[in-house]
Formats: sequence, structure tokens, C-alpha cells
Amino acid sequence: MKMQDYVFLPSKFAKLDPDSFKSKSTFAVEIKPKQGYQRKEEQRLQKCPYCLAQYYKLKKKVIDDRSSYCPFDLFSGDEKRMKGAIECLLRSPQNNLKIFKDGTIVYDHEFSTNDLETVLNDCYQTVDICTKETTVNLFSNLICAILLHSYPQSKRSELMQAMFERNRFYHISERDSQVIRDTNEKLISKTKKLFYLVQEKCKRECNNLPKNCVLERILSMQRLPYVGTEYIYDIYDKYSTVINDEIIYSHLINSSWNYTKEHKDSNGNHADNRSSTDSKIRENIELIKNTDRWKENFSCYKEECIDKSNNKIVEYNSDRTSSNIINKDLIALQNYLLFCTARDCSILITFRQLKPEALLSVPQEYVIKISEDLCFLTSVNVSDLDPKSMHSIERHRHRDINILDAVISILKEELSLNDDQ
Repeated sequence: MKMQDYVFLPSKFAKLDPDSFKSKSTFAVEIKPKQGYQRKEEQRLQKCPYCLAQYYKLKKKVIDDRSSYCPFDLFSGDEKRMKGAIECLLRSPQNNLKIFKDGTIVYDHEFSTNDLETVLNDCYQTVDICTKETTVNLFSNLICAILLHSYPQSKRSELMQAMFERNRFYHISERDSQVIRDTNEKLISKTKKLFYLVQEKCKRECNNLPKNCVLERILSMQRLPYVGTEYIYDIYDKYSTVINDEIIYSHLINSSWNYTKEHKDSNGNHADNRSSTDSKIRENIELIKNTDRWKENFSCYKEECIDKSNNKIVEYNSDRTSSNIINKDLIALQNYLLFCTARDCSILITFRQLKPEALLSVPQEYVIKISEDLCFLTSVNVSDLDPKSMHSIERHRHRDINILDAVISILKEELSLNDDQ
């Protein structure tokens, strides 16, 4: 679907009686939530990756001030923290929040915050007199309720879920979890000490999110195990001349198809009744992993690698790689790239206010009610799900180093200014 489609309610609502709506306009909110999960082993600094990146943006003069928005608050499942995160996005949208009215952007980083009250007042009609504070509070309540609502899953969503379902059970051994090398060790140590001095940290604690709400679906993709960024870079460094994006994703799709087929065969139904068949599913996943179809489709001869699935020849440097990429390394690469896709995706929330008396005439599973007077027909989609290239791994590594350099530089400057005052 194109962005134009996402900023309006789905076509399945087109036949609804126009008199059911209190508002003549349809509003949409685009949120780029960013990374809301970080493995314990990677929580080496007091700040999360998004908040660290703010220092780099500030250093590069992309922004004038650091945003107080933290993705861990939005993904926390704690309504108070979630609403606080939404309010932070409203104060400092950067490229993480946009508001549309009938397909036209009416608020983002290019607008003044002075325009915000007018925009939000336009989103809903209420008999109460609203101050700017209550208007922001109403909007935050609505967006928070939508983010936590479990919507019916489309066939497309179910297929995407199957795309990474089997990789969720990728096993990380103790040996694998040991970082092979960390060229950033000194930078991390310096950064950690500086954050200790300024007493700043992100709150990473979280509650369980409702099953199948949009945040839970994104977070489950971000939680795919990939060991760690240093481990991923080592795999990339080892195999970058042997494999390419087409091979990585075709293997992922084929494996997911097999998983889905096995899942259906073992269940006798579609993949919804999971609780009663967990043991069988896990057994099937292990069978798929042990079969290692990658090795059946990929073999090396002298200076060439041949992908047997499509007879594609890929040149490689024989002294840098083994004859076959290990299956667990391939899955780790897939998981990391899927994680990156989930980290950079966008949530598109669409809503239109309903008349309270018309509630029973619309599909109830799409209705959000935040008060007796404020009821909305809503829809949620996820966009910007383009597959990431394996070559982005090297860019991410350089970016991480640049971010640490920027954090150290800015924190030293801030501490120096404080000492002078």
C-alpha cells in the first residue's frame, strides 16, 4: 500500500453511513517508534540507541536540541510512560511524528509547536472547553489506546509473522554469545563514565504488551535473537563476498514457507490455535533447523559459489571463507536484518470521530472509546518494511562509532560548562 492509502480509513469502511461520523475529516498519525528492545548483553550504556543517536544528530547540527522521547517508554506497556512518550513526540517531532488531515500534513518538525493546539482541537469535537494541556492529554489517551488495541490480523500480517516465526527459536549458545571482539571498548568505557557523571539514563523496564497489538508485533520482530552487533559484523566480514541479499532473503522465505506448511499440517487448521500445539511446533522447527536446506542449495567449487536453488554463481575469495556458511550464522544475519527493518518501520494510525449513537452500526473491533462523548473508528498499519541490505551492517558499525564519539564530545562540553558556572 502507498502512503496515500494509509492516511485514510480502509476501503472496507467506505459503505458505512456518512451520518455515523461526527467529524467530516479523517486524521492520521505516523509514528516512527524506533528501537524499543535491547538485549541485556547490549545494554552496556545508560542510554538506549535512539537517545544516544540524538547526540550525533546534535553534533552534526541536524537538530537544535535533543528530544526527550525514548522508545523504551513507548514500548513499555505502562500507560503513563507511553503517554509521556507521545507528548515528547508532540513537543519535538523530528522525523518521528507526523499528523495528517484528509491526506495533508498538518503537523511535523517543520511546523511550530504553537500550531499544535489548533491541530489537535481539530482532531475531535467535544462539548468540553479544552485547554492546550487537556487537548494534548486527550490526543495522548487516544493514540495510547490505539497502540495497545489488538486489531484483527490480515492475511498479509499473518504471512509476515510466518516470515520470522521459526527464527524466533534460533538458539544462542554460551559460546556464540561471547563477543568476538569489541573495537569500541574504550569508547564505551569513556561514555559510560560520562553518563555516570551527568546522571542520565533510560528506563528499560517494561510490562507485557497485549497480544497482537501493533507495538507487540513490532517488538516481537525486534526481539529476534542475533547474538550481538559485533558477532554480526564478524559474520558479515567473513561471508560478505560469498552471499548476497537475494540468497539471504530467498532462504528466509523458503524456510518460512516450510515452517508454515509444517505448522498447518501438524495443527490441521490455520496457525491461530498455537497454545494447544506448542510442543509439536517446536519439534517441527527443530526438524527444519537440523535439515539445513541452506547447505543443500549452496556449494562451493574453487573460486565460485553456486546457489543451486537458482543456479546463480557468486564469486568469492576462497581464503576468507569456509566452503559453507554455517546455518546458525545465516539465521543470525537474517534476524539482524529483520530487527533493523522493525527498528526503522513506521506505524500509521488512522481515525475518524463517530457519533456515540452510531457505535453499534460500525465494526466494534475497530472502535476506540476514550469517553462517553469521544468514540473513534480506527485503523492501524505498519509501513517502511523494506528489507535491509546486508551491506548496511558495515554502515551501522561506522555509525555506532560516530555516535559514541559525538556523545563523548558533547558530554565533555556540557560538564566543562557546568564546572565553569
